[in-house]
Parts: sequence; C-alpha cells; structure tokens
Amino acid sequence: MPAKSQVTTAKKRPARGGKKTSPVTAAAKLKAAKALELRMEGKTFEDIAKEAGYNSKQAAYDAVKRSLDAVTREPAEELIKLDLERLDVLWQIQYLNAQGGDVQALAACMKLMERRARLLGLDAPQKQEVNATVATKELPSSVDDFL
Repeated sequence: MPAKSQVTTAKKRPARGGKKTSPVTAAAKLKAAKALELRMEGKTFEDIAKEAGYNSKQAAYDAVKRSLDAVTREPAEELIKLDLERLDVLWQIQYLNAQGGDVQALAACMKLMERRARLLGLDAPQKQEVNATVATKELPSSVDDFL
C-alpha cells in the first residue's frame, strides 16, 4: 500500500491591504502617516523605524515613499478629473456648432478629442525611426603608439 502524502496547511495571513476601510488597512495608513510626519520633522529612517514600529529602516523608507507618492498622486488625479469636466462642457458647445456645419467648431472638436485622449493615455505611443551615422576613429594598437 503506497504511503499517504502528508499535506500541511499553513495558517492564512490576511491579505496585505485588504479592503480600503478594513482595520488592518486603516492601521497601516496611520502608521505610514506617522512615518511621514517623523520624516518631515527631520528624523532618520532608522529613527522612524524605531518610533513608528517598522522592522527596518528600508521598511520605514518604503512607507514614507508610498505616502509621498499618494500625496502627489491624489491632487493630480483631481486635476485630471477637473480638466475632463471642462473639456466635456467645451465639447458640448462645439459639437452642436459642428453639427450645424461650422468648420472651425469641427476643428475645435478634433482638438478637444485629442486633448482628452492625451489626458487619459488613450493614444498608442508613436514609433519613430532614427537613422544615424557614427564615425569612429581607430585606436592605437598599443599604449606606446598612443603616447
């Protein structure tokens, strides 16, 4: 009779981050906010790790970096949202005029569509071909020839 394979089951750890409002996520965000506050006070990452409860200065650095990235990303996302709303208003005006045969309004609609696509990153990157000629100079075969 073949031996039964032993299967061990490890305890499942809660997923990192989890839901945005979970107690674990909230605690991690508060900890990261504390780390950012300490950094703004001029503390070293080693000090931050000790005071905020991180395992290493690298972990403290990562937390501060994530916090700074979030602080700069959120206003940028709001600005993009505001710009898109403005483009929508302008589009509505110009589109009605373009439907009536206004050629300038049609051109404005095209520019508004291009701007929207750029803001949303919808355009595929354009391929560019570069042709170059590189002139090389033959190097001396020995140091003596060089001097």
